[in-house]
Amino acid sequence: MQAHQEIDKRRQPPALDEIPSLVSDLGDEVSQLVDAKVGLLKLEIKDELATYVFNSAMVAGSAALAGIGFVLGSLALVIGVASILLRNGFGAQASYGVSFIVVAVVYFVVGLIGALTFIKRLSHHDPTPERTVQELRKDKKWLKQEL
Repeated sequence: MQAHQEIDKRRQPPALDEIPSLVSDLGDEVSQLVDAKVGLLKLEIKDELATYVFNSAMVAGSAALAGIGFVLGSLALVIGVASILLRNGFGAQASYGVSFIVVAVVYFVVGLIGALTFIKRLSHHDPTPERTVQELRKDKKWLKQEL
């Protein structure tokens, strides 16, 4: 019987003197909800930023090492192509000039393909904080049901 009375009590509209208190409580709860969601968003952004910073530093260090290897490898490749051209009757200056051009064209093509590939990958990356968006959608649904 007491449970039945409790249900009937909830269905009755609040008394006029209770409305300011209810509005105040609702405002406090919404404020706490917003604070929690902002905290979640900050945490997700901080996590994403840390990932980007770390990976960017690793890419920069790796690129520096690759750059040194690239320069040394390029010189070795130019000398190798020039020696082949020298053996086939080219003059010294012509063989080195043609060697540099051949190596530059090969590197340009490979670099262009790599750049286009990674630009495409970056364009497909979505940095939206998915957990925060999902939580906000749940909260929106909950608020609609409560109001």
